[in-house]
Amino acid sequence: MPLEGKNELERFVDKFGYNTIWTAITACLLDGNGDFGIASCTDFTPQDMFLKFTRNLAVDGCCFTFDAVFEVYASLRDEYDEEQNQGQWFTVSCAAEVDDVLKSFAVTDIATYTKAPKGGNTTQNFVPVISKKQMDAEATAFLRLYCPEALRKPTKVPIREIADRLGLQRS
Repeated sequence: MPLEGKNELERFVDKFGYNTIWTAITACLLDGNGDFGIASCTDFTPQDMFLKFTRNLAVDGCCFTFDAVFEVYASLRDEYDEEQNQGQWFTVSCAAEVDDVLKSFAVTDIATYTKAPKGGNTTQNFVPVISKKQMDAEATAFLRLYCPEALRKPTKVPIREIADRLGLQRS
């Protein structure tokens, strides 16, 4: 699947999660776990799947969760022993931990896709979404870590020193 036009989360899924997700969907469908709207049959063969989009990304430190919506195609034999091809969209809930390298990637749930409002605390490119109400709390937490004296009395915050401690460089 071409990577152009994809956000960072979709690129991550393609690179690190595709095989895990394929294995989980295939096992779920072949085992008959769940009601997925696919006719019961004896000769059911998942053929391919395509990532449609991701949603509901939530980040907590090095761990994050998200939903990946896939269109899965399968061939099956109907009651007249004729081969049929069928497509179905699935929402695959995933969890991952990344700390310089991928530490873990797991499928936590598979369900038939239904439209739902997008959610999460991060954009699809891993940029935190901070509401107006959360700004003060986030600023206080940041200062508590990197410049606690600014919480006690008004002072200049040494941005360059903090950036150096964080390992950030000018581009």
